[in-house]
Amino acid sequence: MNEVFTNFKIVLKVVSLQDLWINTTSPTWSPQIIYEDINKDGKNELIIILTKGIGTGMLEREVHVFHIQNQRINKELVEVSVEVLVDNPIAIVLKNVKTELLPNKAIIK
Repeated sequence: MNEVFTNFKIVLKVVSLQDLWINTTSPTWSPQIIYEDINKDGKNELIIILTKGIGTGMLEREVHVFHIQNQRINKELVEVSVEVLVDNPIAIVLKNVKTELLPNKAIIK
């Protein structure tokens, strides 16, 4: 619809995930799906990278990470997928990058 895909449905470990995600219909920017252990805990995470918008000099992307964990439901231990909060990259930069402006140079640490 309007050059974006909507209403994604993902089934992971018998748990169905649905969200109001969007991704551009351009084949160049198809959703990326990665299944690997990114936090080194011995279990794979599902990573979905969406491209929400593209344009001249602009690329807007969004990432969703799902981790499988055991939860007790009605006295039964089952695996469920839980979305992991991913920090905003700008917030990470603001927390970790220090800048200093001098009359003849800029210092970035």
